[in-house]
Amino acid sequence: MANARDRGWGDGWPNCQTSKITQIDVGGTKFPGGVRTEIAELVTRLVQETKNRGYVFGNVNDPNYGCWGYMCRAIRGTQTPSNHSWGLAIDINAPTNPHKAPPIVTDMPSWMPELWTSYGFRWGGTYSTRPDAMHYEFMGTPADAVSQTERARQANLGGQAPQPIPPPPPQPQPTVPAFPFPKGHWMGVESNDPKNHSGALSKDKPGVKQYQQRMKDRGWNVGSVDGIFGPKTKEITVSYQKEKNLTADGLAGEKTWHSIWTAPVT
Repeated sequence: MANARDRGWGDGWPNCQTSKITQIDVGGTKFPGGVRTEIAELVTRLVQETKNRGYVFGNVNDPNYGCWGYMCRAIRGTQTPSNHSWGLAIDINAPTNPHKAPPIVTDMPSWMPELWTSYGFRWGGTYSTRPDAMHYEFMGTPADAVSQTERARQANLGGQAPQPIPPPPPQPQPTVPAFPFPKGHWMGVESNDPKNHSGALSKDKPGVKQYQQRMKDRGWNVGSVDGIFGPKTKEITVSYQKEKNLTADGLAGEKTWHSIWTAPVT
């Protein structure tokens, strides 16, 4: 399948075109990073139509939680540009629609991917090897984006014309809970190192549980959130660190802790 460059969108990762990215806001739901300008109206109409039909984006406290847009990066574990690097892909409600091995996990009703694919998007939930239910990517050319947007207008998709998008305010930094252990310490499987916190001591369990729960919320299969940093927690820690280009030592120190609260879910 031709990549976005071959379909006429120019360069993606690592030479991303940030000047061609637009921020959108659909009733409070945003996609941090934004989307490609040519599909901004189409995405806005699809999101509004999806909302009109009853699907809830994010959660009651944050209508953007688990939603992402443009990011200048490669597909995880490869040197192939991600469609996110062109602004042609969005992720919706990542914690309830994780990127994981089969069987697929999703809270999206069947009409939702049918709606999006009818306007030129591909749904990651159809990937056979590792379904990515959060993921929608526009698969057409710039000319296709124009025609699909016109179709959406003619159908009055979303029930109303999108309002002009004001310049975005500065994005607030997410609140990061304090690292639960002293500076220079870490969480890891049980050892004799006094700087290591495995949860073997009852006083360490709350911090380890908080780490496990956050990883679970990001879509990682942590098993039991029990406050014990065992082999399973180490395994997902290593995988996460590799994904985010951190030192993949399986030790959850302050850098890894800060990353799990601030890095995009991919």
